[in-house]
Amino acid sequence: LSSWAGHLVFIISGFIMPRMIDTHAGQSGLGVWDFGWSLVSYFGFVQAGICSSVNRYMAKYRAVNDVQSVRKIISSVIGVQMIMGLIVTMLCVITIRIMPQILSHQLGDHINQARWVVFWLGMSLAIQILFSPFTGVITGCHRWDLHNALNSGFHIGIVLAWIIALTMGGQLRSLAIINFVGVTITEFARMILAYRICPELKIRLEYINLTDARKILFFGGKSILTTLSRLLLYQTSSLLVVGYLGPAILATYSRPNSLINHAMTIVNKFAFVLTPTASHMHARGQKNELGQLLIETTQYGAYIAFPLITFLVIMGSPLLVFWMGPKYNKGIVLVILALGHLLPMIQQPAWTILSGMNAHGRIGVANLIAAMVSMGLAIVALGVLKWGLIGAALAIVLPLSVIYGFYIPIYTCHCLNLSLKKYILGSVYRPLIMVLPFAACLGITRIIFHAAPFVALLTGAISGALVLGLLYWRYVIPDEIKNRILRSRSRITQQVTVTES
Repeated sequence: LSSWAGHLVFIISGFIMPRMIDTHAGQSGLGVWDFGWSLVSYFGFVQAGICSSVNRYMAKYRAVNDVQSVRKIISSVIGVQMIMGLIVTMLCVITIRIMPQILSHQLGDHINQARWVVFWLGMSLAIQILFSPFTGVITGCHRWDLHNALNSGFHIGIVLAWIIALTMGGQLRSLAIINFVGVTITEFARMILAYRICPELKIRLEYINLTDARKILFFGGKSILTTLSRLLLYQTSSLLVVGYLGPAILATYSRPNSLINHAMTIVNKFAFVLTPTASHMHARGQKNELGQLLIETTQYGAYIAFPLITFLVIMGSPLLVFWMGPKYNKGIVLVILALGHLLPMIQQPAWTILSGMNAHGRIGVANLIAAMVSMGLAIVALGVLKWGLIGAALAIVLPLSVIYGFYIPIYTCHCLNLSLKKYILGSVYRPLIMVLPFAACLGITRIIFHAAPFVALLTGAISGALVLGLLYWRYVIPDEIKNRILRSRSRITQQVTVTES
């Protein structure tokens, strides 16, 4: 819940900032901003998935009260991340020097502005990499509330500074510099918070050792395959769109992608908390309990994913028009992306649980293969067949559907000694039934108000949310949580009554 509440800030800013950049810097300027983020995302690859190892090993060693191992792991990770931060800095310098030679035709008059955006966003990433182990400390201690409050709170400050800069005539370079300053302040605050949460944490030069470094590199090497596959799937497709179609078209392509990314993140926020939990259970040999955890969390992931995808499929076009205007209406692209990401969203808990068990390597390989196939399909669709954005979207979702529809369910069930039939029926059947009335509400309002996109969007969202909320309250939300909500409401009512008296 704290993860979702924190991410709500990013969703709101994700709706506000693109519209403001489009207004003040134009569609091509928005495309340059999207291009900068896509290119800098590749630099994050150098950290080799190390940050994910901290989350797991913190939970594992704290479960058995091994304080010394906690200190060694964190110190070793800090040492490695310092090197990674320096590498990112060098990559930024090299990239901005060669950009005029390789991208001047595609970016045109925006090339100098794009160089500054890439540099300052890259510096922000270098700072994040250096301090990223402290994120693992906080989440490994299960303090998701403080982790998300920190991220969302400082992001609000960055967004407000962005808005002020744009209204005062600032350019994209100003936004990138503001991001760098905000990220630096955020990461120093994260370090202080990690020491408060974990008093036994100590970082010393003598704690750094090659054994722990190899351990985290081996674990991170498995995670990096998934990171690399996501880069190839999403960022490479964006770069190809720039190369074949230009930055203005990238701006329209990025908006459906951003909606999918927000939907994916909502499910990922739920699934991400499972890694330290699974690590804790795996350390205690609770394999049967892990299997049951997989079924239950996949089912709840489906309860979250089905309504999100249904809403984007039915109401995606009105949403794009209301958000960015008619020129950004790529409803069919959004439909393709939404349907293609349904299976990956539902099975995100499987990846995080296997990650907690240190058994996620093969899933990473499968994702990498799918991403490489996707990249080849994107080149063919954009460069040979000239299918435009529809081709780019199909290139992303077709390999994903194959991997998450067949291989990953089979492999996950094999690792946890589960029946595939039990896993699929136990996790998908009920959520699918529950979402049908929600889909009916959206479809009916879309048909009735087809000439008024905003009215259709508002009416469908309200009516669908009421129906879905009643069904979920009655059949989905656990009794323990419902009782907690009712007790909280009762306490609030009593406090109001006493205050009025």
